[in-house]
Amino acid sequence: MNFEKLNKLTFTTPNPNNDHVCWNKEKPISPSYKFEYDDDDFDVEDYESGLPEDFYRRVISLKTRIDEAVHEAVFEYLNDEELCCSGMFPDNTEMTGNYYIGDERYYLCSNGITVSVQTRFTCMYSNDINPIPYETDYLGLDVGLWINEEDEIEIDSVDSSSI
Repeated sequence: MNFEKLNKLTFTTPNPNNDHVCWNKEKPISPSYKFEYDDDDFDVEDYESGLPEDFYRRVISLKTRIDEAVHEAVFEYLNDEELCCSGMFPDNTEMTGNYYIGDERYYLCSNGITVSVQTRFTCMYSNDINPIPYETDYLGLDVGLWINEEDEIEIDSVDSSSI
């Protein structure tokens, strides 16, 4: 089965403690966010002074394009029959086509920004104890992006995990 489109669920309940995010239909919370220096590119003095304000502004200005790149990456992954096929994990026939963002991490490097976005896809699940199907987490796809100094966004990796 190939997906013609995916439905990105957006949760707006604040997550002030940056808690781990997983499927909760009753009280879905916003993703956790982390902004850091890349350890290999900076000295201790950089950490003590904190991240520069223009780093945050740059990420905010690129957010729509980052979201589009993540959507493109997961769409291609789920429609690749060698990666997602019936009878194997992940099985795209099990998935609802719904996904949400669980975690976003931004790392400032000396020559750009490394981005890691954890997407979570849902499935309808039932068993002997719960015979009525309900939506729950099924597949995690971690999307790695690279943003160069000219703000060009490149899909670097897509890695899967069962959740």
